[in-house]
Amino acid sequence: TIYREERMKILVIMNHDLTEEQRKSIKGEIVQIRPVNIPVSQGRDEIVGRIMKEVEYTRPDIIICQTDYEVFAKVLLYCCQTKTPLFGSLTERQVREITLPDGTVKKESTFKFSGWRRFFPLPSITKAILKEEKNENS
Repeated sequence: TIYREERMKILVIMNHDLTEEQRKSIKGEIVQIRPVNIPVSQGRDEIVGRIMKEVEYTRPDIIICQTDYEVFAKVLLYCCQTKTPLFGSLTERQVREITLPDGTVKKESTFKFSGWRRFFPLPSITKAILKEEKNENS
């Protein structure tokens, strides 16, 4: 569970809606951005730029990001610059392979939510960040 005060704003950037189990594990106001899949041929800078403008406009207390690698990289950079905690969803993938009559194999995947992973700040650098802030205020 991401324990925070109820009034905190939590920005969720995922390509799908939160599951009921994920939603229940988050305390606070949830704002969700659902980025489209970004085709290689499309203007990535424009799409990623729009998502980042939304992130900056929202000014979240926490970000949960599980999406396109380029978007994740930009969000991680934003979190480092603003010291905003960043989390990702952990899921257990269960795959079942079914051999069809024509010999092809069909895969069925089930994803089961198993918790949250903190990407930033990592516990080892949290102390350094707090120490840095203390030195700036001295």
